[in-house]
Amino acid sequence: MKPYRLAWLLLAMATAAVPRAAMANLAWAAQTETVDCPLGAAEATATFKFKNTGERAVTIVKITTSCSCTKATITKKTYQPGQSGKLSVRVTLGNLHGVLVRAIHVMMNSGGKGQAKMLRLRILVPELARISPRSLVWRIGSPAAPRMVIVTIPKTHPFRITSVATGDTFMHAKLVEVSPQRRYAIVLWPRSTSGLAGWTVRAETSFLLDGKPVWLTIPVEIFPPPMNPNR
Repeated sequence: MKPYRLAWLLLAMATAAVPRAAMANLAWAAQTETVDCPLGAAEATATFKFKNTGERAVTIVKITTSCSCTKATITKKTYQPGQSGKLSVRVTLGNLHGVLVRAIHVMMNSGGKGQAKMLRLRILVPELARISPRSLVWRIGSPAAPRMVIVTIPKTHPFRITSVATGDTFMHAKLVEVSPQRRYAIVLWPRSTSGLAGWTVRAETSFLLDGKPVWLTIPVEIFPPPMNPNR
C-alpha cells in the first residue's frame, strides 16, 4: 500500500474512533410558531418545545428578544441528554395590530463550546377598524381646508364611534355616521396653518376592553412646504 493511502486510512480510522460524546444539540420542535389572537387581546403567548438529543448537557446561558415588549422564560437552564424543555414567550400587544414578527435569540453552551439559535414568533392580530388615510398632513401656509378620514368597522365586531377629541383648540373635528356601526367619517381642519404643529386625534368607541372603551388614533400634522430642489 502506498504511504499516502495508508496515511488517509489511518486518519479515517482515527476520526471514526472519536467518541460521539463530543456531540451536543438541542432539537427544537419548531423554529417558527404562529399565534392567532382574538380581537382585543392584550397579549400573545407561545411555547417553543425542545429536547437535548446529544450526548452532553446543554446550558442555556442567555435569552434575548427583538423587542422590549417580548419576554422569554425557561423553567431551568441546564438540560441533560434526553431531557426536554419549554421556552415560554409572552408579547404585550398594546395598540398593535396586523402581522407582527418577534425574534428570540437563545445562547447555549455545551462542553465549553457556544451555540446559538434564533426562533421566530409570528403574531396575527385582527384590526379593530380600518382607517383611511391613516394620518393627515397640511403644509405651512396652505389653506386650512377640511379633510376627511373614513373609519370602516368589520362586520365581525360592529361598534359605534361615540365621540372625537382633538385635545387642542387649534384643531376642529366633526363626526359623521355614514352607516350605523359600520362606517364613519371624521372631518378635521386646523384653525391655522401658520406654523409647525402636531396632534393626535382620538375617536372613542363603544368597543370595550377590560371594561374600558377603546380609542382609535389619527395623527395630524402641519409641515413646512417641500424644498425647491432648483434652489
